Amino acid sequence: MEIHEQIPEDPKLLLLTMELNRIAYERQIIKSKEDFEKNSNSSNKDNLQIKEYEKQIKQLQEALDKKDLKIDQLNQELNQEKQKNQQLQKSIESAQKQFQQPKEAKILSQADQKALQQLLLTKQNRQPQVQPPIMQTVQQKGNQIYKLNANSQSQQPNLFQQQQQQYQQQQQQYQQQQQQQQYQQQQSQQQQQKASSSKHATSQQNKDNQFKIMQEDDDEIYIKINIKNKINHFNLMEAQDNERWGDLQVQIDHQSQIIRTQQEEINQYKQVISSYKTQISQIENKMIQFTQAEVLLRDANHRNDILIAEIERLNVIVFQQGNEVEEWKNKAQRLDLALQEYKQFELSNRDMVLKAARLAEEVERLKDLLTKKQLDYQQLQLELNQALQELEDERNKVKQLEDRLAELESETPTEKALKQILIQKTEIIRLQQLIQSLNNKIQLLQQENDELNTKYNNQLRANDDLRTSAEANEKKAKKAELDLQKALDEIERLKKQLSDLQNSQQASQNASQGMDQQKVDQMQDLIYSLQKQLRETDDNSLDTLQKLRDAENRIKQLERQIKDMEIQNQMVQDRLKAQQLLQSQINNSSNLQVNPTDIIADYERQIQELLKELEKLRNAKPFDDRMLKRQIQDLQSLIVLMCAEIEALRAKVR
Repeated sequence: MEIHEQIPEDPKLLLLTMELNRIAYERQIIKSKEDFEKNSNSSNKDNLQIKEYEKQIKQLQEALDKKDLKIDQLNQELNQEKQKNQQLQKSIESAQKQFQQPKEAKILSQADQKALQQLLLTKQNRQPQVQPPIMQTVQQKGNQIYKLNANSQSQQPNLFQQQQQQYQQQQQQYQQQQQQQQYQQQQSQQQQQKASSSKHATSQQNKDNQFKIMQEDDDEIYIKINIKNKINHFNLMEAQDNERWGDLQVQIDHQSQIIRTQQEEINQYKQVISSYKTQISQIENKMIQFTQAEVLLRDANHRNDILIAEIERLNVIVFQQGNEVEEWKNKAQRLDLALQEYKQFELSNRDMVLKAARLAEEVERLKDLLTKKQLDYQQLQLELNQALQELEDERNKVKQLEDRLAELESETPTEKALKQILIQKTEIIRLQQLIQSLNNKIQLLQQENDELNTKYNNQLRANDDLRTSAEANEKKAKKAELDLQKALDEIERLKKQLSDLQNSQQASQNASQGMDQQKVDQMQDLIYSLQKQLRETDDNSLDTLQKLRDAENRIKQLERQIKDMEIQNQMVQDRLKAQQLLQSQINNSSNLQVNPTDIIADYERQIQELLKELEKLRNAKPFDDRMLKRQIQDLQSLIVLMCAEIEALRAKVR
């Protein structure tokens, strides 16, 4: 049994892998050159960026200084507004308290009002002067609300001063009322003291009381008049206070809106400041990175030198790979031819399987022919035995004739009989020679039968070998398909690895030198492994092609042997036919009553047939010179024998 070997991969796939490797090397070289150019350009760009960032930092610092000044001004304005708002809140609270007090406290004497006015004037002198509103100090920058309310704010200080004056007058009236109450209490105490001290002067007191009652009546009338006047004045004051309260609420709302707008502006400024701070921090980080960029530039220059050396090395490798690719192309062409031969061999193998089946049928047919020939051989042996018995009978007759001749020697008219006896002797000798030749031919036929049996057995073995080889070839074909599928999968895997390596090279351009060297080594290992696999596949393909050619040669030899066997079988059949004819001729010759003219005509016809067969064999394609020579010699010998027999028969006829 033959050993199962791997069928080579498709050469187109091998060429694709080699071209992919070459393209990958070229891409690596191009990328390394681009990286070198980018690093050289990036150093100049980094210097320009550093200068631009420095200018931007200076501009941002100046803008931040301006914003800080504006923020300080706004903070001062806010503080001033807060102070003014506090003063307004105090005044509002005092006004609310004043409205909550009872109306009786408002009825005070006019004498105490002067003292209260003096006290209020002293308090006003102690209090700080009212500051102008905030919006007069703040610059108006396009806010329409400020521009619309500018005239209204110019009128607000006068109203506020009037409200303060009215409030001071109310306080003075309240203090005068309190002083009048104290004065009345003192008078009542003095009267009690006088009553206790002057009981004896009741008459005088009665007079005094009457006088006082008159005065009190006058005072009550005067007080009622004052009360009416004050009630009217109080009603006017309430109306004025309500109007002032509405004005104050409007002012408070306006001031709250102003404060909200200012707070929004402050929040915006704070956001701008925070954004500037983040930008400054980013710029500082970039400055730190640029300070570190010098070290990176040195490393990049070192890497560029390494990459230049690597590019030169890769150029050499690419040149070598180009030569190898040309070699592989030549090998691929050879493999294409080999694959075509292999496909032809597969077709021929299928044909041989069919031929093997046909040969098996032919072998069975030859078996049947051999059995028939063996039966014919047995019949020929029986006929030979009969012929021998007849010869013995003729010998006995010849002896009897000789005895008669010996007895009749004295007789003279026996010349004719002697001639006939001599002719019969010659015929007997010729027949004995024919019998010997037939015996020799029978022995040759037996040997040929033995050889045919051995060849038949060998043919059966060869057919079995062909079947096993065909099955082995089918298994090899299936295995080759599996190997091709595996090769395709491996090529796809290698493509993915190449793409992954390319992506990893792009991602790791800023990585260290060791990583780049490791990746290059990995690519070289992959290339060497692919080269080994391709060489192994070439060797396997050459071995399989050699074995396929050997198998084809064997099949051709077996076909030739089968053809030789068929020709030998035909020759044996022809010889058996010739022997049968000779035997029939012998039998006919033994019978004296046979017409010699018919025998001669039969011999001439057989000779013509044999001559035609000789011409056919000479015109046929030479498959084996020895076989042709043997056949020609056999036919020539048969022709000579037939000619001799014809001459003998003609002599008998004469």
